[in-house]
Amino acid sequence: MFDITFTAAGEQIGLTQDININAWSPGDVVEAMAEITVENPVNLRAVRLYMRANGSIGGTGAAIETMDMLPVNRTGPDETFSMPVRTQRIVIPAFDAKTWLTFNLRAIASRAGSYKLRVKNLRVVKVVA
Repeated sequence: MFDITFTAAGEQIGLTQDININAWSPGDVVEAMAEITVENPVNLRAVRLYMRANGSIGGTGAAIETMDMLPVNRTGPDETFSMPVRTQRIVIPAFDAKTWLTFNLRAIASRAGSYKLRVKNLRVVKVVA
């Protein structure tokens, strides 16, 4: 759980992890997901979940990225809430060289103040057709 105090609108806190992309093959479909609970969300503008696969194709750096589709610029509810968040799916490209897959959960303040963010089961999974 994060016990967060922001001093101004737009401040952010994030939780990031890089994963060895060699765990997946070209054509594999993956998505990031988590379960969040926010207490005292009146000072919260957004919680964003983001994922990016990195590598190179033909000797040139390449990436594909996605994020959840929650609004970024609106103040949310004024009472504690829980909800799942997930990115759109990524199809792992046929990189010549794979580097990493990164995912990030970021909380953004709407104004100065504090709140608590609880994160459960933050993960990237392969989607089976």
